Amino acid sequence: MAGPVNINNNRRLPLAKQLEAFRAFKSSYPRFVGNLAVNFYKDSFRRQGFIQENRLEKWEPRKNPDKKGRRRAILVKYGALRRSIRVIRSGLGYVVVGTDMAYAQIHNEGGVIRATQRVSSFRRKAYTRKWKGKRQRISASQVKAHSRRVNTTIPQRQLIGPSAFLNRRIAMQTEYRLKQILNIR
Repeated sequence: MAGPVNINNNRRLPLAKQLEAFRAFKSSYPRFVGNLAVNFYKDSFRRQGFIQENRLEKWEPRKNPDKKGRRRAILVKYGALRRSIRVIRSGLGYVVVGTDMAYAQIHNEGGVIRATQRVSSFRRKAYTRKWKGKRQRISASQVKAHSRRVNTTIPQRQLIGPSAFLNRRIAMQTEYRLKQILNIR
């Protein structure tokens, strides 16, 4: 029969400290997962697409590119939407990541915006044009105030949502962190 087993044989971290480190990690785990998710979702702006399974689903490009040949990322003008992605709530066993920007949902899911535009009255200026080799002068005219219905189609550019790739990343990071706590190589 073998003698008693010394469970404190780990020179780096005694068992009591390992247990304390594990409890600290367990209490901060929802924030840990939330921060991984926030960083993943913010990276969608850099990648210009969303990773589903193992492939990147690129976002549809703009209809009207920027003027003067400048290129800017899709869904980024000032960066407010990207900065607004954060951990909204977290608790024991859950974490909610989202944004409070009003237009985030229509970009994330896509859809049609139905609106009524009101145009105030204005005066068109006179101009000249060339038609059949002759110059014609078009006179000014008054446009009355009116309203019109406009349907704007927004393509889906998913930036937040479930992702198997993110789940695997969370599992790998959790395993790595637990191995650090338990000093397993």
